[in-house]
Amino acid sequence: MVEQALSNAGVSTEEVKSKVGEEIAKQSAKLIEEAEAAGAKLVEAAKVESQKLVDKASNPLTKMAAQAAADKLVKEAEKQAAKLVEEAKAQAEKLQTK
Repeated sequence: MVEQALSNAGVSTEEVKSKVGEEIAKQSAKLIEEAEAAGAKLVEAAKVESQKLVDKASNPLTKMAAQAAADKLVKEAEKQAAKLVEEAKAQAEKLQTK
């Protein structure tokens, strides 16, 4: 029935499949791109907050402790950013295999 309607409209099923495939590829790329951007924002925010923490430290000992905490914060943000991208890639792969 669908093939008949497409045929009547002068469109082949291959053309439709091709267009749908292209759109899925675009959406998949967009999903990954947005995850990468969100991850970059997360890391940047962690760096800014980390620097504030270090700047507030008043003596060398607290500055060292603040720097260690800041480094951990940034490292964790980087892990979360990578996780966002991996999840987006997994979702994109699911979209493309349907």
